[in-house]
Amino acid sequence: MPLLDNDYSYTPEAPPKPEGLPTIDLWDRYVDDCFSIVEGDENTVLLLFNYINSLNSDIQFTYECSKDCVAFLDLNIFMNTEEKRLDFSLFVKPTSQDIFLDYTSAHPRKTILNSAKNEIRRAINNSSTPKLQDNSIKRIADMLKKNSFPPKIVQKLIQETKNTQDKQDAPKKNSKIAYLSLPYINEQTCRKVYYTLRNQNLLDSTRVTFTSGKRLTEALTRSSLQQTKCNKQSDSKCYQCDRSCMIKNICYQLKCQICNKSYIGETGRFKRTRAWEHFKSVRDGNKSTAMGKHYLEEHADITTPNVPFQFIVRKRCKDYVDRQLWQSVLIKRENPEINTQLSESVKEGDWIKYTWKLM
Repeated sequence: MPLLDNDYSYTPEAPPKPEGLPTIDLWDRYVDDCFSIVEGDENTVLLLFNYINSLNSDIQFTYECSKDCVAFLDLNIFMNTEEKRLDFSLFVKPTSQDIFLDYTSAHPRKTILNSAKNEIRRAINNSSTPKLQDNSIKRIADMLKKNSFPPKIVQKLIQETKNTQDKQDAPKKNSKIAYLSLPYINEQTCRKVYYTLRNQNLLDSTRVTFTSGKRLTEALTRSSLQQTKCNKQSDSKCYQCDRSCMIKNICYQLKCQICNKSYIGETGRFKRTRAWEHFKSVRDGNKSTAMGKHYLEEHADITTPNVPFQFIVRKRCKDYVDRQLWQSVLIKRENPEINTQLSESVKEGDWIKYTWKLM
């Protein structure tokens, strides 16, 4: 018994095909539902089906033949002889009990309404003319009313489905879409933006998005701060960077590039911020920082180098108390020449008392 092409079934050897039957390759394999247009009269169709049903006694086909309308799947297919075309409408089996999801059921309201819209959409898509479409929609509307749908709700669903379908079927305009990104302030501001675009007839051609600002977590969490490439021309960046400009709570040492004298200080801010303050003080020739005062008093007649001092992190600290203690220890241990705490104008007792009073 030969196997059929593109099928896992088999059949006994077919009897010879009667003369006069049309050649249809689709009949060479088993099918469930089939729609075919055959040239000839009803006797030709009957002869064709007798031949098909003789191929296998266990598989018998039935057919519907009409000159006006044939039901196929969920379609009624009409022969339009005037315009020489086929027209379609929604087909519902005569045995249908019109059982549908009841309007008063405990399902979510959105589920109930969307199910009804899908049936209405099916009636619209399965109809080829406005008259047939109205008949199909009326059939669905009657079914919905039998399932406790209020008439006003049915009419509203029909209108909404038609409007959605018209928008989808409408040809898309070739106008360019403009995209506008604005910071979010409040809902009132958002409504004003949309109101302005609507008055200017720009709402359809403009897409507006509102971006939120920095969240509280990002502002308070240190891990959200990322290292940035330093820029000497910006006062928010350090003028020289060793990939550690974002650290805080440090005791640091500055070494003058001319006389090699040093200064020891502490800061709870970013390293880059404190380093830039020292550099600006040296560059501008003022006494706002110890290093700026040092250059103004001892190197005023010398051209300031591009890198006036070396910035060294001596200790990473935990908090303010920890910074003060380590600064005191480093100053007492190394005696930095630029620190004012060790100058003659400051008594040792005052310095010790000021430094260690937090203990």
